[in-house]
Amino acid sequence: MREQAAMFASYLKTGLRALLRQKVHLALNLIGLSVGLAAAVLILLYVQFERGYDQMHPQAEQTYRVEQLFVPLDQRFPISSPAILGEFQTFDARIEGTRMFAGSDNVRPPNAQLPLQLETMSIEANFTDYFTFDTIAGDFARVVSDPGFIALTREQSQRLFGRSDSVGETLTGENQVFTVAAVIELPEQSHFHADSLRLAAEADLSQPLMMNNAFVYVHIPDDVDHEQLLASVSQALNDKAYSGQTMATIHLRALTDIHLRSQLSYEHKTNGSRATLLTASVLAGLLLLVASINFINMSIARSGSRAKEVGVRKTLGASRWQLFTQFMLESLMVAFIAGFLAAVMVELGVGAFSSLVNRPISLEYFGSFGALLLLCSAVIGVLAGIYPALFISAFNAKRVLSGDLQRGSTAVWVRKGLLVAQGAITVALLIGSAILQQQLNILLNQDTGYQTEARLIVHGIDNEQLMWSDNQSLLTDITTMPGVRAASAMDIDLTNTYSQIATLRIPGQTEADRLPPVASFGAAYHFVEATGLNLRAGRDFDPNRQADWFALGEEQASASAIVTASLARQAGYSNVEEVIGQRWMVDDAMPTELHIVGVVDDFQVGPALRRMEPAVIIAGRSPMNYANMIIHLEPATALRTRAEIEGMLQQRLNRMDIRTSWLGADFTAMYQNQQRQRTIIMLFAGLAILLTCIGLFGLAAFSAEQRSKEVAMRKVLGASRMRIVNTLAKEYMVLMAISVLVAVPGTYFLVEWWLSGFNVRASQNAALYLAAATLTFAICWLTVAGISMRVASRKPGLVLRQF
Repeated sequence: MREQAAMFASYLKTGLRALLRQKVHLALNLIGLSVGLAAAVLILLYVQFERGYDQMHPQAEQTYRVEQLFVPLDQRFPISSPAILGEFQTFDARIEGTRMFAGSDNVRPPNAQLPLQLETMSIEANFTDYFTFDTIAGDFARVVSDPGFIALTREQSQRLFGRSDSVGETLTGENQVFTVAAVIELPEQSHFHADSLRLAAEADLSQPLMMNNAFVYVHIPDDVDHEQLLASVSQALNDKAYSGQTMATIHLRALTDIHLRSQLSYEHKTNGSRATLLTASVLAGLLLLVASINFINMSIARSGSRAKEVGVRKTLGASRWQLFTQFMLESLMVAFIAGFLAAVMVELGVGAFSSLVNRPISLEYFGSFGALLLLCSAVIGVLAGIYPALFISAFNAKRVLSGDLQRGSTAVWVRKGLLVAQGAITVALLIGSAILQQQLNILLNQDTGYQTEARLIVHGIDNEQLMWSDNQSLLTDITTMPGVRAASAMDIDLTNTYSQIATLRIPGQTEADRLPPVASFGAAYHFVEATGLNLRAGRDFDPNRQADWFALGEEQASASAIVTASLARQAGYSNVEEVIGQRWMVDDAMPTELHIVGVVDDFQVGPALRRMEPAVIIAGRSPMNYANMIIHLEPATALRTRAEIEGMLQQRLNRMDIRTSWLGADFTAMYQNQQRQRTIIMLFAGLAILLTCIGLFGLAAFSAEQRSKEVAMRKVLGASRMRIVNTLAKEYMVLMAISVLVAVPGTYFLVEWWLSGFNVRASQNAALYLAAATLTFAICWLTVAGISMRVASRKPGLVLRQF
């Protein structure tokens, strides 16, 4: 044992001396490895955090969320009917579930002058069987036993009462007084979010199948056939709620898949992106690969300087295994030193990276972070050092001591192959970054059909103030305010999704050629003017025409409507002017005769990942509880007018917290996952290019030194500096050309696959690929030329005198 310890100490001492003798080589390896490790570890911490969502909940692997695909809209929603749970249990009585309902209450804390809006989630008593959270104060059991109690999150307790422990305080609502029974904190790594929790009313739980307003989660035994289950429940839903029409199909999504795989409307909060996570994981692997390639290439290139050492040690009896151990130990030493430097870089950069990915990434040196860093350092040390160690330890003692190191070509080809791979990665990242930037610009600047400039959205106004009453005084008063060009209302969010469909009956059409159900929503007067839709024919909803507004009759209701151009064409009107004045019927629980008064161009609701839907806009008709105002402001005074509108609404609606936003900002926020993906790719593409330059710098420096005698002879024979530089750079330029040829086909097909997921997409341009190749060549030439110029500038006499 003592002899083995002494041998190991000898290996360490020899390794340290060898590393310190090659300071430039050591510095380049440490810089490359530490930067690559730091970036990769940050990415892997992010990946680990994202993959941990919803893992803490009870029976998470057996829990599913019920979702509906509405066939007419071809859109999937995370909400369904509270009665759908009964259909699951009809199929198999062992299935259990819980239901919850999102809503809001205007509540008044003690001594408050105006009510505040509180987002609430009404839950069943078995909520804790499905979701985990921390109770900071109070007793949560009282919340699920009595509808008079409520639980607040720490943030809402602070907002409403000015302190985090508000147990025992009261909140006066419009129809009820709530007592705070508990203060809770929901896990950060959960897709579920709520500001407050209270017990759901029995009336909410007993609603019919047609009412889709519940989040339903179910526990399904492992032996249940999901395909048969979903087919049975979907059939029951369509038979009982939609008279046998195939209007919706039921789907299940695993609880642990929601965060990364669900980008649906009406999510509890903005979820992550599986594509971004996959991209980040690939980038982490590529950065480690590039750093390892640098290490391998420079180790192989420098192996000649260790050849005589190997020859002497073999002559003195050292075995190949001992030499292999020696050089592997040196590799691991460099990797662990680089790991320490990487930890310093991560410590300094974790705050900025957390802001970039919008996640609270934390460091635990004796937890996941420390284990991850040690594992990465060990893996990269072994992978990066194994070939150089095998290569160097295999030197023939007789050959190296006689100065013959030129007979083997394997190392040269390995080095060139790795350099080609490194260059291909760089080219692919450059192309991917550029196309991602183009696609995001297209998404952010696409023609949505509506205008976003100086459009203010007022969110969550009670529909009694907007759509359920003929009284339009609120909108009228806003319209007359200085700085307001137009004001209207709508019961959808343009940056979210449609929430209603209408079954239309058009005169002259039979059941065979009847239109499928189409998207619909309610709107107020001046809707086209306020949103900036392009009016193709007819007119806007006009407050001077009282017949435009929705009105109930004895047998049916009536209202004016505006349709999109695609809907007019689907209805059989080749000329959109012909649809003006037509009378259509909406066949549902509230039959309504529609008087078509206008046709607008199609417009995008939600992100461009969805297609533009044919839609009908109905004046004053809305089954929704809440609606949003859209107000077109004078750009020059928009900020001041916004504050005045918020103050006016606080007084008129008797509410303190009026929530407003700019439509343009909401539109940009739709693509935050794509923006995050772009930033991550561009940042780490830059790091990959930096690591490639470091590798090229090290190889070029070594190659230039090896060929310094050749350079001196060429200068003596009259060659210019630039010619010598080009001669030394030629080898690397050829390798970069091969890299381009390798990278382009794979990158093209990968990018084409990614772009196919967008309704509005960029096109791949040959000029972009040419620009990426040119930039790669330029980076390569400048890196190699910088070293070559220094060698070419030496006096030939001084160089030749050394040989």
